[in-house]
Amino acid sequence: MNSEQSDRSSSRTSSTTSTNSAELPGRGRGRAYRPGTRHTHMAIVYPRTTSISTADLPVDNPLQLLRRYKTVFLVDDSNSMKKRNRWSETREALASLAVSAASYGLEGIDVHFLNSPKFGTDLQAEVKQLFDNVSPRGITMIATKLENLLADYLLRLEDARTAEVPTRVKPVNYIIITDGTSTDDPVPVIIRAARRLDEGSFPATQVGLQFIQIGSDPRATEALRRLDDDIHASAGVRDIVDTTPYVPGHRFSSDMVIKALLGGINRRVDKDGSKTNTDA
Repeated sequence: MNSEQSDRSSSRTSSTTSTNSAELPGRGRGRAYRPGTRHTHMAIVYPRTTSISTADLPVDNPLQLLRRYKTVFLVDDSNSMKKRNRWSETREALASLAVSAASYGLEGIDVHFLNSPKFGTDLQAEVKQLFDNVSPRGITMIATKLENLLADYLLRLEDARTAEVPTRVKPVNYIIITDGTSTDDPVPVIIRAARRLDEGSFPATQVGLQFIQIGSDPRATEALRRLDDDIHASAGVRDIVDTTPYVPGHRFSSDMVIKALLGGINRRVDKDGSKTNTDA
C-alpha cells in the first residue's frame, strides 16, 4: 500500500470511529456514549458560558437568587413517565430553564435520574441531548438515589468545615420531579439528612428538597403532602422539604419549576432570618 492509499485508509477509520461513538461534548472528564452500551457511572460534563456579574441581572429577575445556590434535578425515569407526554414535558421544561439561566451567565444545572446511571453536570444547552440518551423504565426508587446524592454532599460539607483551611460549600437545592409514589421510603433519608444539618448547625438554607408532581395521580399528591407536613414536626428536625402538587389544567413548564424552587428558597430564608433575630 502506497502512502496516499494509507492516508485514505486512516481517514476512513477515524471517520467511522467518530460516527459510531456518538461522542457527547465535554471538558475532558466526560465519556463518549455508545448506543447499546451501559456505562455504570457516566458523567457528562459540559463547558460553562462566561459568567457575568450579579449587577448585570435585573433586580427583579427571579433567576438572580439562584446564583447563590447549586441546582440539582433528580428526575423520575420510571416506566410511568412515558404516559401523557410527561417525559417530553420534563425534558422541555428543564432545557428551557437551563438555557434561561445560561443567558444570564448563571451556573448550569445538574441532572440525575432515579434509575439510569447517566447524569449531567453544569448543563446549559445540552439537557435535551442527555434526556434523549435515557429511556424511562423501572420503578420509582426515590429514596435510594436521593440518599446517594445527599450523602455525598453532606460529607463534602462536613469535610470542608473541618479541613485545615476551611472552605465554603455552596448551598444546594434538590428538585425531585416525579409522577408517582416512591417504591422505597424517602422519609428516613430526609430525617437523617436534616439531623446531620442540625447537628452541624448549618444554615437553614444549606440544603433544600423540592418535590414537584407531574401528572395527576392522587396517591402521589397525598404522599407529597405527607412529606411536606409530617416530617418536620414528628421527627423534631429542621424542615428542608417543600412540595408542589399537580394543579389541574396547568402544563408542566420551566416557569412552574422556577416558581416552586424560589418559593422553597424564600421560605427557608425567612426562617433563617427569624431564627437569627430570635437568637439575637
